[in-house]
Amino acid sequence: MVQYKFPIEDKEEAKQFINEIKDRYRYSIPLLQEYMLVNPTDKLVLPENSEVVEDINLTLPITTKKQLIETARLF
Repeated sequence: MVQYKFPIEDKEEAKQFINEIKDRYRYSIPLLQEYMLVNPTDKLVLPENSEVVEDINLTLPITTKKQLIETARLF
């Protein structure tokens, strides 16, 4: 077992740490910043401000005329 220096700042070291604890402990990602400062997953980091989101791709069914008109007005 490897000894870790907390908080973990290296992504590969974070993945190794998660791999070691996954069968022994219950946890949720992200871990507290006292333990890990990096994102150990391959998912993108979301911005703190939702106004910054530039690319959104939503597929929504349009089932009524009213929804069609409202959706068209967004563009």
